[in-house]
Amino acid sequence: ERERERERELSRLERETNRKPCTFILSITVTNDFRNKSRMAIEKKRNVEDPAAGKPNIPSSTESEETSNGLTMAENLDLSTVGRLEEESQTKNQSEGSDEKKQLTKNEENKWFKDVEETGRWGALPKMEIFIAVAVTLAVIVVVVILVVLLAGDNSVPSLTLSPAPSLMSTVVPTEVPTIENNPQDVLQHILDKIGLSPSNADTLKLLPVSVDSYEKSQAEDTSQTPQVRALSWLLYTDPSSTATSFESPLLIARYVLAVVYYTMGGVTNSWSDSTNWLTEKSVCEWNGIECNRAETYVEKINMPLFPLQNEIPNELALLANNMKEMMFRGNELTGSIPSGLLEMTELRSLFLDNNQMSGTIPTELASIGLVTVRLQHNNFLGTFPFEFCNGLKPRYPLEFFSVDCYTATKEGLVCFCCLETDCF
Repeated sequence: ERERERERELSRLERETNRKPCTFILSITVTNDFRNKSRMAIEKKRNVEDPAAGKPNIPSSTESEETSNGLTMAENLDLSTVGRLEEESQTKNQSEGSDEKKQLTKNEENKWFKDVEETGRWGALPKMEIFIAVAVTLAVIVVVVILVVLLAGDNSVPSLTLSPAPSLMSTVVPTEVPTIENNPQDVLQHILDKIGLSPSNADTLKLLPVSVDSYEKSQAEDTSQTPQVRALSWLLYTDPSSTATSFESPLLIARYVLAVVYYTMGGVTNSWSDSTNWLTEKSVCEWNGIECNRAETYVEKINMPLFPLQNEIPNELALLANNMKEMMFRGNELTGSIPSGLLEMTELRSLFLDNNQMSGTIPTELASIGLVTVRLQHNNFLGTFPFEFCNGLKPRYPLEFFSVDCYTATKEGLVCFCCLETDCF
């Protein structure tokens, strides 16, 4: 009976030692515990006591040898398995330690962006730094939008419209952009209405016919006609852009005004050194000496020095008063006095009439339109230089630079009570 019990115990020990290790890594503590339990079981069976006598059972020499041999085999089997498990556990621990070391090295090199599997999200930035980054990004976008609007050069903020993406399978034929076809009578009435808004052109308006039938194409070349009639005849019958320009565009009235300049100041006599694109179908912004704003929606500068321009400056320039910033007529052959139309140009900041043959007096009102620079020297102006220009040197007024022909004992000129030596010629 003791023999059978011993064999059952040995069989159980063999089954336990022959079990395959778990797929998970066994810790050193579990392995040692398993080994200690096995040794305790072997020691217990070595010291088996006789249940009847209460004394240790002393087996025969044959039993002792068989038992000893059986226990030795089990013990050897158990120790070899335990050693193998310990070796596998150490290998796993070394591999795991190497992986942890690599992960720590990776986190140290890139501490702000830990592994996604570890943190559950990309990046380990504090919330405050994330908020700051988002705020800076939005500020940069706002600044870029403001710069784009400012560089556009137009007074109105351009609206951004999203259009659907074109389809490759689309068979719809795009419609042509509608063209403006102004009626000549409507064009004439629009020009006459604009002329009526200028006080300095009231007398001219009375002399202009109000019916388109009163104008003919040939009148544009008729020298017996006034420059205004010739300009309107060209605009109505020769200029293709007049009927294709919106009435809301300042460029339509600009074509009439500059045509009057052309017929008044010697352009038609081919005396100009360069009249490129004048009285052509091209935009007035491309006419030589004419400068528009960046969007090319209105004329803001007339820069025509040394053309040479002739005759008097026409009052029709007052029709461009809303946007005109600078007029440069230096070094020409202009005659006559300063026209009253210039007194309506409240947006004008620079006026260059020096080195011409102009005469008369300088209007006092010229000092109140907001000029910053006035050059009037080397002309034939007489009288007194308006004292209002002198007050313009104060911060209350924008005038900064002016120059005139000052009266001396040996030379006629303007009497200037506030001129400095640098202002007189």
